[in-house]
Amino acid sequence: MRGCFIAVALLLQAMAHGQNIFDVARTNDLASLGKMIKLNPDTVHSKNASGHTPLILAAYNNQVEMADKLIQSGADVNYTFSQGSAIHGAAFKGHLDIVKLLVKNGADIDEPDQNKTTPLIYATLFGHTELAKYLYVNGANPNYSDATGSSAINYAESLNNEILLNTFKSQKE
Repeated sequence: MRGCFIAVALLLQAMAHGQNIFDVARTNDLASLGKMIKLNPDTVHSKNASGHTPLILAAYNNQVEMADKLIQSGADVNYTFSQGSAIHGAAFKGHLDIVKLLVKNGADIDEPDQNKTTPLIYATLFGHTELAKYLYVNGANPNYSDATGSSAINYAESLNNEILLNTFKSQKE
């Protein structure tokens, strides 16, 4: 019982300092995350007013250890809201290590967001060539078209990204 009171006291202390699960996820505060999970294991499934989960925020902010801890604590790697999932945020920002962690833990690499944009399209469009190659080698479809009708191949062509064009071409043969 004493342990429960300590956990509640620690949570209240964190809240008094303005911390919540979303702040903790953004800043890689693993100690606070551990305390929050101990008090309420379901906290990893929280959603803020924008629909972000702690995992999405950790992925977007390149917090690899935090993302791993959240996943190990039961966070859904495939939770998707209008702006996509954790892998969309990581691909958009170019965070290869996060993408690898998410793929290793079963993230759907071809899940589109509300604009039908896949992680491979984001990686290609924003010039994250190594990340795009990783996604492609792990099964991402370069022919999937977004809401504008453009695919990762189309974006690679328009950006003259010869590395990706050669990667996409060589894997077809």
